[in-house]
Amino acid sequence: MEETEKIEMLADAVSIAKKILAGDIDPNLGCAKLGEINRDLDWPTELAAFGLLAHEQYDHENIGITVESCVPEIIDECTKLVASHS
Repeated sequence: MEETEKIEMLADAVSIAKKILAGDIDPNLGCAKLGEINRDLDWPTELAAFGLLAHEQYDHENIGITVESCVPEIIDECTKLVASHS
């Protein structure tokens, strides 16, 4: 993957995070997209939490992790990502 493509994908991730914070995108759906970008970029540090959260938010109800319980962490990580690119 070319460096320009990586930069564009990271910019897309920041844009998605901003939309989550603005309430324009459902946090769980946005997190899933951020998790995909994270994977495509080979787990950069600044997106790694989204990879984990995207995984944890589904099929972990038996251990008390739900889509709803992940939202505060998603918001927190979006805030960090946006702040680091402002």
